[in-house]
Amino acid sequence: MSENENRYDLSDLDDKVMKYLKEKISRWHEDEYRIENAEEIIDLLSVLLGFRNYCMIGRGETFKDGRGSFFTVNELKMLGLNVIPLTQPYDDGGGIQTITHHWHVFTNDYPVEKVKKSIKIFEKRCKSPDDENTEEKMLLGKLLGYPECCIKRDFKKDKGYKFPFTSHIICSIDCAESKAINNKIKGFLLQLGQESLVDFWEKFWKKQQEIKNREEHAKGR
Repeated sequence: MSENENRYDLSDLDDKVMKYLKEKISRWHEDEYRIENAEEIIDLLSVLLGFRNYCMIGRGETFKDGRGSFFTVNELKMLGLNVIPLTQPYDDGGGIQTITHHWHVFTNDYPVEKVKKSIKIFEKRCKSPDDENTEEKMLLGKLLGYPECCIKRDFKKDKGYKFPFTSHIICSIDCAESKAINNKIKGFLLQLGQESLVDFWEKFWKKQQEIKNREEHAKGR
């Protein structure tokens, strides 16, 4: 990965905390936010399984909805992680404003200065989503610990593809590092007995990719 700090070691968790983590993940489907919950679990597992030291979890909601992250700040701290909660207005440019709830989650070895730098980019994106440039996208990808090859992908040819269990946009379907992350996170969920989550997410992701492919095909006509 692009950062060299010591990675999170899931084996350091005591049995009680590990049991709680398993039980928490098993509740992914108990509310209407199944898609958002699955995304957050995948993001967090990329840190817990040692692939990177920093992630953002959360979602955007309307002003009337106070729903925050699937994982609470206290739960994340119980896992030995640091958290900077951020609630930020977001304007999509079309006159619709939402509130985004994002927890910036990072390990003890990850410098807080880097997180603050990422927050500045994220705050700018929320205020002016169309103003983000390639340099900022690459810096954010580096701060978030994405594979170097995927950070340096050609944005002009970028089709926005991911593997189901990765958080980042992949440089190609042959990316070995992205495949390793995808397979490890999927495998861990299966070890936890979360076949229903894996099946749900793979079907959802397949449908999303089919929609994206149809859109790309329509543009090419």
